[in-house]
This record gives sequence, C-alpha cells and structure tokens, in this order.
Amino acid sequence: LIKADPRNSTFLAAAFLARGDVPISDLQRNVLRIRKSVRMVEWNPDGFKTGICAAPPQGVPRALLCLSNNCAIAHTVDAFAARFQRLYRRKAMVHHYDKFLGGDSKEIFESAAENMRILAGEYHALDSLPGVGGPPPRMVPAA
Repeated sequence: LIKADPRNSTFLAAAFLARGDVPISDLQRNVLRIRKSVRMVEWNPDGFKTGICAAPPQGVPRALLCLSNNCAIAHTVDAFAARFQRLYRRKAMVHHYDKFLGGDSKEIFESAAENMRILAGEYHALDSLPGVGGPPPRMVPAA
C-alpha cells in the first residue's frame, strides 16, 4: 500500500465504478459533492468518469470503486527512485537481469531511473499549479 493523502493534492482524473443496485441519481449526486471538495487540474475540470455494472459483488448488495490519478503519488515515486538508486549503486540483483537484457542493462537501468525522476518532477510541477475547485494547495517545504 502507498502512504499518500490525495485530499491535499491535485487530481488529474478520477473514475467511479459502481456495482449492484446503485441508482444513477445517487452516483451523480455524490460525484457533484466530491467534485466540490477536490482540486482538479485546470485543463481537466470535468475529469470524472462513472461506470455502473448491475451485477453486485459477491456477498454485498452494492460497492463503489474510485480510481484516480493524483499528484500525491509524487512522494512515493521519489522514494522508489531513491531506493532504486541505492540498490543500483551496489549493483544489487543486476546480475539476474544481465542474462535477459544482454549488454544493454546499464543503459536500460539508467533510463528507467531517469524516467522515474522525470515522472516525479511532472507530478510535483502539476501539484504546484493552480487547480479548479477544492481546497487550496498545501505548501510542502522543499527537500
């Protein structure tokens, strides 16, 4: 599991997938209620999608799943990148990949590390932009 608080970060998109006996009006009303309390990127203020499946999950009459792309994941991506760098510096487990990747393993690992840094940077940049709706951005001290 990931330790993140999405309420204090910017959402890029969200999907609500309901199963079972869920009236469409209830789903729409709750999406509107949630839309007012979260901050969305300004280029996608209506970034909410809904889906309904009439078949309920086993053992319960209804369920709701929310999938979202949120900038709160940036700190986790930073931690993964730092952990990867510590392991890669010691060449931990690299020999397992060398036989599958051939001689390109160094370039592939360095490219993967760079992609993680870029991804985290993009999430941090999007989180610092003004959003639409929801609470104001929380100021996080620079590390």
